[in-house]
Amino acid sequence: MGKPNVTDAEAEQAAKQSGSQLSGGKCQRIAIARAMMKNAIIIILDEATSSVDPENEDELQQAIEALTRDKIILMIAHRLKTV
Repeated sequence: MGKPNVTDAEAEQAAKQSGSQLSGGKCQRIAIARAMMKNAIIIILDEATSSVDPENEDELQQAIEALTRDKIILMIAHRLKTV
């Protein structure tokens, strides 16, 4: 939906970058993959790690760092580690 003409390789790459385990944070990972495909200049994150289990939080945080590199970011978070 973020990029209608996405190739299979691009979709696979975005899925890999957004995290390999699909547990409690599945919705966050899908949203991050969609945002990577869109490559928007402005990224808004609202409690981006709120539904992620501790085992996968680091992976998701790495995906967020890749997504937000060289972007304008508005981040809402209760935990400083997320920011």
